[in-house]
Amino acid sequence: MTRASPVSRVVAMSPFAWLTRGAEGTRVGWLLVGVQGLLFLLIGFWPGAWGPRASDLPWWGLALFVVGGAGMIGAAMDLGPSLTPLPEPNGEGVRTRGLYALVRHPMYASILVVCTGVALARGSWVVWGWLCALYVLFEVKTRREERFLMRRYDEYAAYAAATGKFLPGLRRRR
Repeated sequence: MTRASPVSRVVAMSPFAWLTRGAEGTRVGWLLVGVQGLLFLLIGFWPGAWGPRASDLPWWGLALFVVGGAGMIGAAMDLGPSLTPLPEPNGEGVRTRGLYALVRHPMYASILVVCTGVALARGSWVVWGWLCALYVLFEVKTRREERFLMRRYDEYAAYAAATGKFLPGLRRRR
């Protein structure tokens, strides 16, 4: 029988114990969430003077920010108790109604729209680079998430085959 280390015992008793509990792979999931948070900060607060400038389009940026924000709220409401920042399901089932009837990952798609709006408003090529990195991260995160969903929910394969990943009709799972 293995004994828990003193650090793991302290974490297990702390208010942050929920960070290490849950589905398999939770630590990797939290790492992905942490990188996601870092990319949000870089997109939102990268100093504009640090790097070459792109043309800034603040009104288009604001419009995308608002549309993406509405999508995030709608996706969160559609998810209900299934909402989790982790790429592992929390056992609350698969949602296939509302925005989830159109795309498999409307929360991620909406976040990308918000961040595209920020990149347009900021007008920095470096911020556009961070946005591309966020898209790559979401590709990694969704692939991981979908592996867990396919294992846990039999109906997910049919849903994924009929529904686009980030945009309706595009990147259906085969």
